[in-house]
Amino acid sequence: MSVSGLTNADRHTLQFGSRAERIAIAASLPILTYETEVRDPLAESLAVTPEIVDAVVERKRQENSEFRDMVAKEADQIRNGHADMRPFAPPEAHVDDPLARVNGKHAPNTAPMSSKDGSRIAEPLWYGIYEPDLARADAVDELLGAGALSMIYGGSGSGKTFFALDLALSIARGVEWRGKPVLRGIVLYAAGEGRRSVLLRERAYDLHHFEGDGAALPFATIPEAIDLLDPSAHVDAVVAIAKEAEENRKLPTVLIVIDTLARSIAGGNENAPEVMGTAIKTADRLRELTGAHVLLVHHTGKTEGNGARGHSSLRATLDTEIEVTGTDGVRIARVTKQRDFPIGATFAFALKPVVLGTNAKTGKEVTSCIVEHVDAPAQSGRRDPTSKNQAAFLAGLREFTRGKPPGTVIAPAELQQIAKTQGLKQRARLIEVRASLLKQGWIAETVGGIRLAEEAL
Repeated sequence: MSVSGLTNADRHTLQFGSRAERIAIAASLPILTYETEVRDPLAESLAVTPEIVDAVVERKRQENSEFRDMVAKEADQIRNGHADMRPFAPPEAHVDDPLARVNGKHAPNTAPMSSKDGSRIAEPLWYGIYEPDLARADAVDELLGAGALSMIYGGSGSGKTFFALDLALSIARGVEWRGKPVLRGIVLYAAGEGRRSVLLRERAYDLHHFEGDGAALPFATIPEAIDLLDPSAHVDAVVAIAKEAEENRKLPTVLIVIDTLARSIAGGNENAPEVMGTAIKTADRLRELTGAHVLLVHHTGKTEGNGARGHSSLRATLDTEIEVTGTDGVRIARVTKQRDFPIGATFAFALKPVVLGTNAKTGKEVTSCIVEHVDAPAQSGRRDPTSKNQAAFLAGLREFTRGKPPGTVIAPAELQQIAKTQGLKQRARLIEVRASLLKQGWIAETVGGIRLAEEAL
């Protein structure tokens, strides 16, 4: 196989394909493939220097015999019908780990390690060898991290889908969103419910921003829910759509929106840990295989201020969480959780009606809306705690931090002691009160625990 014989499709498969696909390509390459075929695409796909690739080439030259034997053995297993092994983890498999990408010393070996019993896991990243990528481009700067998992949630009529679409279409256009740079790329929007409404909203966006010229954006609506409870149902199909789009558009897949989470786990109890765990694992696999940021659109809980519906494992695993509130006039989207970025940012918006045309059968105008970015209304102050328990706990936090430097971190063990002192002896009650004060802006999450928000000091 010549250098030109390694097609873009082959390069993409070497990075994102299944284990069977990778082994099949590797088995067909000559012994010196790492010098003649893989060096440039490896450097390009992993964004590393030629010196690092040379180190990989030298290592592979030394390990060539063992490597060829491994390829031949596993190729035989595939031919004999044992191709159901876990795929090699692509570089994006560790995208939420700050040590995932190489930025200096050695390129990562993404082939999983094997134990005697056959179990497999990605090669460990040893301290002092791997360095974090300090130049990674976020999907939306300091809001949606590259290859991460996020959620936008809100009540019925809050405008959460409009808000998600506005974000998604800004990425597809490659234009700043609320002054934040974006990484332009392919966006896939899975409209599990209200798919006709999504198309109407896309048309409204086109009329408002392009005067109906029908700009060819790298944005596609998948007109059904992605099944998150059956990893074998839709993930491979979505990955195939992303690969084909990348080949045709010459752009990376940056964002996959799943609207809504409830429709994607239809038939499952969203309060059950095993159901939510499966959904999270499937969403993780989707982002690992595509390298895209996966954004879930979800519903709020029954009680205001208590967060999104479903098991607590959902919020725990998110990199970013955004709550949308309001059903009329100005609505507020507030960042209520961030793993790596600042928390607490708020984005105010209104829904501006757009006339799409006239229904030929009824003669009535067909309308939808676009998101209009506006300034947040002036706040007279935080809403007072809505229960005696909230007020008591907040008072306990203030007493604990009295005389301490601003921003003092209150560790989980200290929180529990404060709660007991204030009469909150049940863990469930503490969790509820803590979540409410977080939503109301009295406290903020930080590394090692929580802190009182500045205005609460």
